[in-house]
Amino acid sequence: MEAQGFLIFIGIIVISFNIFVIYFIFKVLQFVIQAINIYKKMIIRQDATINLLIDIRDNTKTFDNQSFEEAEKEIGSEPQVELKTCENCNTEIPAMYKRCPKCGNKFE
Repeated sequence: MEAQGFLIFIGIIVISFNIFVIYFIFKVLQFVIQAINIYKKMIIRQDATINLLIDIRDNTKTFDNQSFEEAEKEIGSEPQVELKTCENCNTEIPAMYKRCPKCGNKFE
């Protein structure tokens, strides 16, 4: 009687182990498939990025040097900021400020 119960117990353990191994194999396969799909998406995006960079390179060749020099002059120049004067402490500050950084006066 005890031998029969022991054999049933061993049988349940063997069946449980087999089910676990099958489950584990399917999980590994699922992981591999997901990794392959992510790799495919990365390659597609990389190809698209390379094509975009090639297009940009080819399109910039059509500009002459004069336009690049003009762009450098504009980049090098200081941006014009509109200033206003605080009525409380007479400090010049940018017009976008809502409070004076020196005295804390609030602007309308």
